[in-house]
Amino acid sequence: MRLTYSTGRQEHAFLEPEAGIAYRDDRQRIAIICGGQNPFADQKQIAAILGVPVEQIYVSHPPMGGAFGGKEDLNVQAHLALAVQATGRPARYVYEREESIGYSVKRHRFEVDVEVGCDATGKLTGFRASLLADTGAYMTLGPAVLVLAAEHASGPYRFQASRIQGQVVHTNTGNASAFRGFGNPQVILGIEQAMDALAGKCGLDPVDFRVQNLLRGGDRAAAGHIVRNDVTLPRLIEAARKGPLLSALSDERPQPDPDGKLRATGFAFVWQGFGLGAGAEPGSSVTLRRDKNGHFWLDCSSADLGEGNLSAFQQIAASGLGCNPHDIRLDIGTTDNTNSWSTNASRSVVVTGSAVAQAAKQLAARIEAGESGALEEKAHFAPLFPEKLTLGAPHVGYSYGIQAVRIALDTATANVTVEEVETWLDAGTVINPDGVTGQIEGGLAQGLGFALSEDLVQREGCVLNNRFSSYILPTIRDVPTDVRVHLINHPDASNPLGARGIAEVGLTPAAAAIANALARCLGHRFEQFPIKPEAILPVMEKALS
Repeated sequence: MRLTYSTGRQEHAFLEPEAGIAYRDDRQRIAIICGGQNPFADQKQIAAILGVPVEQIYVSHPPMGGAFGGKEDLNVQAHLALAVQATGRPARYVYEREESIGYSVKRHRFEVDVEVGCDATGKLTGFRASLLADTGAYMTLGPAVLVLAAEHASGPYRFQASRIQGQVVHTNTGNASAFRGFGNPQVILGIEQAMDALAGKCGLDPVDFRVQNLLRGGDRAAAGHIVRNDVTLPRLIEAARKGPLLSALSDERPQPDPDGKLRATGFAFVWQGFGLGAGAEPGSSVTLRRDKNGHFWLDCSSADLGEGNLSAFQQIAASGLGCNPHDIRLDIGTTDNTNSWSTNASRSVVVTGSAVAQAAKQLAARIEAGESGALEEKAHFAPLFPEKLTLGAPHVGYSYGIQAVRIALDTATANVTVEEVETWLDAGTVINPDGVTGQIEGGLAQGLGFALSEDLVQREGCVLNNRFSSYILPTIRDVPTDVRVHLINHPDASNPLGARGIAEVGLTPAAAAIANALARCLGHRFEQFPIKPEAILPVMEKALS
């Protein structure tokens, strides 16, 4: 089964646009207060641009309204610092929405050619993928995105032979860089559509076909690395089969309902590595202290992007110290804090949270020993990669999920409505269930846009749809009211909390599930994403004629 397709250039569309202020502080440092995801990385880059030692730059990332990877790259920081250096006066810079959409980095546009084969029994034999990623005018994180895409392109499945090739290319367009999912949403479209189509060709149930070919702990994945920990999808499948969507799955071509809509179900499996990949995970350091008044303070540089990490850190610290989470005060997000590295890659609770747990354990031991007064404990945690030489351990662990959707295709307008979504997720040890559910629901909304509407249009270097009136985002009316999230908790062995990263697995499979549902409706695989009504209409008219 061979599929070729291309994906769109998606805008992060965070609520809070890029903004910041800068000034000389009382230590004569240039202080930059702005949205970002790693104050120490920003500090290093700004110092290099200005030609000054890093000690002369202070960066603070206060709580902000979203990032999704789009604030890993510098935006207003260097401009603000240069203005203060040149004028000696404070500076302020706030992007208008048109500037934010026009200037900011985007999700990489991919062109994908994927081929999957199996034998007569349904056992997968070969996998081939060719990936072309458009990173725009500058490289930024293009190579890293491509590496993760290649790692995940074969899905969580066993193959006897594989060949994965990829290229990052420059084009005369705006930059692409980090975006939630980091290349995986673009490639899961290929493997999950191919698995559905190949199962149909063989006359096999698409769920059973996947189960038969799942990776297991100790297997070698198609990209060459050993999957060290358990692949927990079988546990999810047991629960998912009992749900109304997968239990009613049918390959029968639907007929229009009385309201003139075609309805069908689609699903996709997902795996997503967490932590910085390719052995680049530096770990996180935190400081936990008790002041002379008996108040507990958590000191770390993690930025609060709105995803709830800091609430989880408070819960973890409180659990170790035997106090209420509200008793943990926060001193966070600056280069004066302990370096806990970046807020990205679904790593914060897994890596920084583990450092918090370790610091809490150390501090609790001193308190139990009767030490009084001000106390301080610093801890560092970094997940361990294999000690002996292997063919690669690109991530220390993976999160696994299954997402099923029911769509309604309007035969009059060719509009697709997602009416119902059910997600089963192995989130490891869950620190904050409401926070996990919120992450999955939010990721789903971005996945709907990636699948059905969001695509930045550029012509001769200019963005044509740089407003929310022309760049079509899913709204509250487009996200289904019936969204069910089921957490199947199997602790991961890569960290003492047993946690898994969950920020991306709600988004990543959505487009593939929708594409599979559309294929059940129309018997057709689309080659351009997002799939818009103008592309659906001629296919639908032919299918219904």
